Amino acid sequence: MLFSISSILHAQKAKKKEYIFKDHLWYGINVGGIGIGGNVFSIGLAPMGGYKVNDDLALGLITKLDYQYQWQQYGDNYHFFNYGGGVLAKYLLFNSKYFAQIEYDLMSYSVWDFQQQAQVRRLLPFYYIGGGVSYPGNNNWSSEIVILFNLNQESSQIIFPLNISYAFLYNF
Repeated sequence: MLFSISSILHAQKAKKKEYIFKDHLWYGINVGGIGIGGNVFSIGLAPMGGYKVNDDLALGLITKLDYQYQWQQYGDNYHFFNYGGGVLAKYLLFNSKYFAQIEYDLMSYSVWDFQQQAQVRRLLPFYYIGGGVSYPGNNNWSSEIVILFNLNQESSQIIFPLNISYAFLYNF
């Protein structure tokens, strides 16, 4: 009897995973804001990385770089470079490939000021809520489609509030 209790306790200890910090780190790149139409081309890249708190919750930082080219038939063409960063949290839903995401970004945007007839730079906050679906790949790589909606009225009046992107992630 004593032998069987000892065996059970030893088996429970053996089942516990060893905690390794680097196994909880994840990183990737997000590609979004791709658009062509109305004499405008745009694309955005967002390197990101973070920490998996547990199997369902991940926290992270994101850096965003956006480029927009606007062609004018008569006159100067315009190049807009936008940049910023933020924090995000992803939560796996129903132990599946679907997740919810919240994100806060602070972006420096180059916008056209019609009164001054010039580009001006504005600092805009974005409060995103949404989610997506993750597709596992090989060797700890995965990809995901993310759809976020900006709840901030100020920045939604300048930048379209719906953000759709595709991400490549490692160890997520």
